[in-house]
Amino acid sequence: MWPALMLLAAAPSYSSGQPRSACFSKLTDYLPPRAQELNVSGFAIIHCTIGNDGSYSDCSVKSEQPTNFGFGQGALRMACLFKAPTGADGKVEAIGEMIERRIDFRPEKTCSGGGCTFGGSVKVSAPSIVAPSGDTASK
Repeated sequence: MWPALMLLAAAPSYSSGQPRSACFSKLTDYLPPRAQELNVSGFAIIHCTIGNDGSYSDCSVKSEQPTNFGFGQGALRMACLFKAPTGADGKVEAIGEMIERRIDFRPEKTCSGGGCTFGGSVKVSAPSIVAPSGDTASK
């Protein structure tokens, strides 16, 4: 088991920037359907800006592997789950900073008796601040 965010299925689409209430209740709901069907694992790295309320906005896919399985889109849909930390004073840290997050997807497809079930896991790395040069530093 991974120590990061994990839970246990197929992902409809929505655009990043939706309110937290639009998020799915299970992390596996973010697994790309094509990757699940073909039982392919992969990852995506996204860049987002931290808003005044700590939410992530203006997210984009920096990279995904393998390509053409929907890992980037799955990661973008997850942005509604993330919130920047607050300091001891209760204020959001790093407002306006660009951050990077890696999300690993491991779908599991099990077929028997003429039917298939889908599950798997999702691992979310800790965020890193993206320096103006494009380098990252763990947050």
